[in-house]
Amino acid sequence: MNRILFTAAAGALAMYFLDPQGGRRRRVRTRDKAEHVARRIRDAYDVTLRDTRHRAMGIKAMGRRILRRGPVDDETLAGRVRAVLGRYVSHPHAVEVTVSDGEVGLAGPILAHEVPGLMRAVKHVDGVRRVSNQLVVHKEPGNVSFDYYENGQDPNEFAIIETFADGAAGAAHVATEHASTFFAWMPAMITTKPLINYQDLDGDAWSEMAEVSPE
Repeated sequence: MNRILFTAAAGALAMYFLDPQGGRRRRVRTRDKAEHVARRIRDAYDVTLRDTRHRAMGIKAMGRRILRRGPVDDETLAGRVRAVLGRYVSHPHAVEVTVSDGEVGLAGPILAHEVPGLMRAVKHVDGVRRVSNQLVVHKEPGNVSFDYYENGQDPNEFAIIETFADGAAGAAHVATEHASTFFAWMPAMITTKPLINYQDLDGDAWSEMAEVSPE
């Protein structure tokens, strides 16, 4: 910009701000806009700085976890996994935990809605390299286990063993749609009326075995 144009621009700017009629209002408005822009720049800087700090803290924490993840013996790792079960599973004692060189195996009955949370938690346990899901999923909260067996001497004879948390859970099971489907389907598959052995046991139904004791 040559000197003449610069002088003209400066003069126009001075007239804009020093005009007796509207100069003061223009100066105030321009100052307010400048302060608004400055505040936005400061806010953006603060957000960026805070986000950068949080990311740095996350990377630092991840680094500490990686450095902490040294070799863990199978027994210690199994104990860590069992400690997690109680927070995610209704019947933790029903889940069997096996560990071999950092690979964790989970087996036994579990409710369907408990599986995702348990798998995520176990995968994040320090020392776990891999998780093998061998769980038997149940959709009924009161259904503790469901097993069936074939008679070794008669391949046409089967035994079904079901365990429920209480009598109410058993009654709820009988009322389900899949149980009704089973009852409607069975008459065409059997030659004699099935036998049932129903037992209502108090507590957990376990007692010490008299014949065997630890040395």
